[in-house]
Amino acid sequence: MGKYFLLLFIFLPVFSFAAKVNEITAETVSMPPKTLLERFEIKAGDEFNPQKIKRAEQKLNKYRVFRDLKTIYKEKNDGFDIHIKADDRTFVFPMLFSFNRGNHALGFSLESGNLFKKGEYANIFIGGGKHGFDTHGLFSVGNHTFSAGYLHYNFEQSFYENGWVSSHDIFNSVDDNGSYGSLLGQVNGKQDVLYFSYKYQFSSVWSALIKPEYEYYRYQNNILDTGNHSNITFGLEYVDDVNPSITMSVLNGMQRLYKKDMLTDLPHVRTGKMVNISYTAGGKLTGSDYNIQKISLGGNYLWELKNHNVIALFAKVQSAFSSPLSNQIYSSDLLFGMGIYDRDQRGKRGASAGIGITYFLLRNKTGLLVLIPFYEQAFITSGGGSYQQHSGVGATIGYRWWRVPVPISFNFTHNISDGSHHISCKIGGHF
Repeated sequence: MGKYFLLLFIFLPVFSFAAKVNEITAETVSMPPKTLLERFEIKAGDEFNPQKIKRAEQKLNKYRVFRDLKTIYKEKNDGFDIHIKADDRTFVFPMLFSFNRGNHALGFSLESGNLFKKGEYANIFIGGGKHGFDTHGLFSVGNHTFSAGYLHYNFEQSFYENGWVSSHDIFNSVDDNGSYGSLLGQVNGKQDVLYFSYKYQFSSVWSALIKPEYEYYRYQNNILDTGNHSNITFGLEYVDDVNPSITMSVLNGMQRLYKKDMLTDLPHVRTGKMVNISYTAGGKLTGSDYNIQKISLGGNYLWELKNHNVIALFAKVQSAFSSPLSNQIYSSDLLFGMGIYDRDQRGKRGASAGIGITYFLLRNKTGLLVLIPFYEQAFITSGGGSYQQHSGVGATIGYRWWRVPVPISFNFTHNISDGSHHISCKIGGHF
């Protein structure tokens, strides 16, 4: 009989119950406490896990309206009560954007948060240059994000030897300097795009997107694929423990960084991952004059070290298995926005990979000085087994003041594939 009691004693921990969350309360400044509790993914009755609670607290910061946010635990009746103390504020934040080399573009954005005391976020951007203009806006509240925009672009589509074509970008394109070999042909074109998108986050890590888009191309003398290219995109995204303001665009004026968090080392290394897949279709149902079918799959994996330095890996594949010339895959679609290029490779399928490192040279009460070296590489093919390569290496160095959060940065990009390089200055962050 004693043996049975010994076995029961040995296996008793297996049958023990984990502590539960009893009650969750909130204390706020502007928004109703109920709103904050609805956003907090831990609920009464869940297992008490300090790591999951800290992670839920970090996810609340994505709303960008908290000056300070704390979760306080108190043991009670074989469980724990949680109290959230939030210093939420209302803000309106203007930002002016400068131009890049060879293309005098200027932009202005205005972002706001918590104006309606719901933890909502909104922004609007208006900008343009000699090649056209772009305006778009976004409104996010709870699990719902709405965005819309309009773009008008005048461009010269140039074709060069070795598959190079001129890029389509109002703010990053550089005037033709004749360094890409013989010019095979050139045609003037216009592009108009009007879009609306809706994104719904249906779990803590998953969200779905739908984006109808009106797109029209007009080429000189109605050549190439002049006409209606309207389409609709469906997307699915998985995001786990990725803080965009730190890992993706540390100098971006439209991503607000928290001074206290950035000056405090993390207790341990954090990892994050993001995966997204999208399918784009166009045809008679969308009013398009052409049959359009494209699919894209991309992902990022990130390590945020204790001192907030970040190592980020990127990968992406795309296929335009039924698309006219203007809707084919551009190498700039495959690359990750770290480098600045004025030429692209174009084809029906492509794949890419890259690495970027965010290294803080200075991190103090005055501001942030950051160096971001990168390497990225894309391969494009139009079929037949041959492919063209577009790869680049470079770095961005920039500084951001806490009191006047208008970052200034310098970027150097060397295009390994054709030997060209670009140096540019940005004031205000990325477009």
